[in-house]
Amino acid sequence: MNKMVHVFFGNFTSVEAACRYTEPQWADEPDDDASDEVYDAWEESNPTWSLADDLGVYLDSDFIETIDEDFCSYLRTQLAKEADFLAVCFWQPKKDPP
Repeated sequence: MNKMVHVFFGNFTSVEAACRYTEPQWADEPDDDASDEVYDAWEESNPTWSLADDLGVYLDSDFIETIDEDFCSYLRTQLAKEADFLAVCFWQPKKDPP
């Protein structure tokens, strides 16, 4: 079985701002006396999920984590192979030639 981990980095003003981007967001549910049309519209428009929209792919929120601690220390607890940990934590983006 092929297993993968995808890691996305971002700079946000707060953990809350990061979570609003990385996790599905639900608008407040309509009141109990709302019409069926209002409730249906609410269901149709929820949740919003900026990360999934930007990536344009299906994501399962059960497998998305927003980490606000030392990323590499956390990741070391999640990956079984040291080589996988090193490949992710010490990855460097390719730089455009000058």
